[in-house]
Amino acid sequence: MSGAQVVFDVCLGGLFAYVAVTGLAPTHLMRSAGDSWTGSVPRFRLEPDMQRYLQQLNAEQPQIIECWILGRVVKRRRGDQFPAQWWLLVFGPAVLAETLRTDWNMRRRDVRLFVVDADTDSVSAAWGRPYHGVLADWCWEFVTDEVARFIPPADAGEYVQADERTDHDAESAQFAERLWSRNP
Repeated sequence: MSGAQVVFDVCLGGLFAYVAVTGLAPTHLMRSAGDSWTGSVPRFRLEPDMQRYLQQLNAEQPQIIECWILGRVVKRRRGDQFPAQWWLLVFGPAVLAETLRTDWNMRRRDVRLFVVDADTDSVSAAWGRPYHGVLADWCWEFVTDEVARFIPPADAGEYVQADERTDHDAESAQFAERLWSRNP
């Protein structure tokens, strides 16, 4: 066997081992692998643990019509910085918020999940600090079918939005990315 063949076989074996151990294709290792993301909007990199969580959310909550990632959020108090949270926004029927509140398997400290009632556009937090509002307060605007722009209301949380490059204050527009959609 040639040296190139040995290197190729070792790399291929490593790839198969990675997929076998994590259960995921290694697309999170490359910035735009497998998607058609274009433009200057931030692209959120998801670790394998978060990808598995989103797959579980999709599989265990078939009532969710759409799931959007709003960004990575950094909690700050008096100069201290705490671990970041992912903010997610899901759309579904009115009972979805209560279903998620009682599903202890889906709760995570590093996830702030907002639920939009698809019929009334009311928004509530599934767990954590209580929040109730309407989607119009978020200034939700579609940029494309897969990207939306929004401004999180000040009372949505005690957090400051952060993308991969810089911190943004709550008054500046943020970008959300659609993770999945089901036809109702």
